Amino acid sequence: METMTNIQDKATEALTWFESARRDENDPESAFTRTKDGAPEWVTDLVRDAHGEFLPDDWRYDKIRDALEFIAESDDPEDSAEFADQAVDVYTSDRLAWLSSNLRRASYVDDARENLGATNSIIDDIGLGQYQEAGEIYGSVLNSLESL
Repeated sequence: METMTNIQDKATEALTWFESARRDENDPESAFTRTKDGAPEWVTDLVRDAHGEFLPDDWRYDKIRDALEFIAESDDPEDSAEFADQAVDVYTSDRLAWLSSNLRRASYVDDARENLGATNSIIDDIGLGQYQEAGEIYGSVLNSLESL
């Protein structure tokens, strides 16, 4: 249990190095998540590892921050399925925006269809792809915290 407390403490500490910003100060829709200047190397490494083969990506930054919050506040930080389930967008437009934001995301949908089973709806399949990617991000964040 002490190890989980340490992981949760590190997640809480890492969260202090994240902030929201706007690309256009007059446009609330231009908000994005980033790390603050001067973030320690271990936080930078955690973010880089969680991005995998992606270049810096807004959706991934949001999910990294969400994963850190989940780990910091959870009674069971090992429960990646609960996190991934909560990470799936509810609205069709958000799912389509996620899919179109990076060509690699189609492979998450394909993998999810293969691993979790295809649904009768392409929109639901896209949600499975988001679930798959969110689970991957969560696993990476948790692994980074455990290795500290």
